Amino acid sequence: MPTPRLRVRDPTAPDATRPAVLPFIQSAYFQNLLDGYPESVAIFNTDGYAYACNRHAREMLGIIDEEDFKGLLWDEFLPGIEEPDTFRRYMADARNQKGRREALEAVYITLDGDRLRLSLTTSLLVEYGKIFGILLSMTDVTHIYAMHARQRRFLEERHAMELARTRSLRTLSDAVAHQLRNPAMAIAGFARIALRKSDQALHEYLEGILDESVRLEAIVQAVTSYNAIRTAEPRHILLPEIAARVADEAYARGPESWRAIPLLLDVEETAVTVDADLTVALLTELVCNSLEAIASMPPSEDAPPGEVYLGAGMEDGLRYEVADTGPGIAADILPFVFDPFFTTMPDKVGMGLARVRRMAAELGLDITVHRREPGSVLITLDEDTELQDDIA
Repeated sequence: MPTPRLRVRDPTAPDATRPAVLPFIQSAYFQNLLDGYPESVAIFNTDGYAYACNRHAREMLGIIDEEDFKGLLWDEFLPGIEEPDTFRRYMADARNQKGRREALEAVYITLDGDRLRLSLTTSLLVEYGKIFGILLSMTDVTHIYAMHARQRRFLEERHAMELARTRSLRTLSDAVAHQLRNPAMAIAGFARIALRKSDQALHEYLEGILDESVRLEAIVQAVTSYNAIRTAEPRHILLPEIAARVADEAYARGPESWRAIPLLLDVEETAVTVDADLTVALLTELVCNSLEAIASMPPSEDAPPGEVYLGAGMEDGLRYEVADTGPGIAADILPFVFDPFFTTMPDKVGMGLARVRRMAAELGLDITVHRREPGSVLITLDEDTELQDDIA
C-alpha cells in the first residue's frame, strides 16, 4: 500500500516545467463551472500535469489551497492510490486513445488514513480537432461497496443459520430413528415368539403386528440412510469407469433374472472430477429401478424384450441419462415420484427416488423425469450450471 504524502510543488521550478494553461481555464468563470459539477473532477494537460480541480475533488482528496495541485503529474495528484502503475497506464491510454474507456475501480488512502473506493473515468477535451486536456472524473463509491459487504455478510450469516438448522434437523431425525428402531425390533421379536406359541386363531393378528413392525424397521432404516448422504472429496475419474461400476453393482444387487435384461452403455471417453462413489450410488439406484420395473412386467410374445440404457457425456455441461422400455410411469403419479414415502408397491417404503434426488442435489445435478410413450421412461441429470457459476 503506498504511503500517503503531501502534495508539494517546487515553487522554484521554471515556468517551462509547469503545464501550459489556456486563458479560459484560468478564469474564475471556468472554476465556478467546475465547482458546480456534481462529481469530483480534475483536468490534466496532455503531458500529464494537473491544472484544474473542482471543490468536490479538493474536499475528497484533502487539498487545502487551489494552488496545491497545479503542476502535479497525475500519479502525484493521487499519491495514496493503490496500484499506481495501473492508474498511470489508464491515464496514458486515455491520452493516447487506446482501448475502451471503461471505468477504473481503484482504492485510495486519504491523508487521514481513510480507505476510499473510487470509480475513475476519463473524457478528452478537444478544441479545433486537437486534444488539449483530459478530464478525470472521480466518484466515491465506498458506500456502495460497504452496502454490498453488509449484504454479503447478511447472506453468509443466513446461510450459516440454514446450514446449522439443517444439521440440527438431521441430528434430530437420526435420534428419532434410533429411538424408533429399538421398540420396532422388540415388537417384531415378541410377535415372532407369540406366533410360535399362540393359538392358530391369533395368528392373523400377530402376523399383522409383525408385518407392520418390520415395515417400521424398514422406514427407520430408509430415513437413516437418507440422512447419511454426504458428498466426499471429488476426484478425477473416467466416465466409462463410473458406468462399469454401475453395471456391476446393479446386477449384483438384484436377482439372477436381472442379468437377462440388457444394460446398454453409451458413455463418452471423458474424464470428470466428481464424487465417484456418490455418483455410482445415484446411477445404480436409477438402473436398479429400471431393471426391477422391467422384471415385474408379465412376459409377452408380442412385445420386444425390455432393456435399460445408461448414457453419460458432456453436453453443455455434464449430463447423465437413464432410460428403460419398461411399463412407464402413469401421468397422474409423475408429479409425486420424488416425494418421500410415495410408492405404488405395498411392500416398498418409497424412499428410493427421494434418495436419488437428495444425492443429485449433493452432486449439483438437476434431475428430471420424462414420460415417453409407449411405456418408457427417460431420467436426465444435468449439471447445475448456475450453481457452478456461483461457486466459481
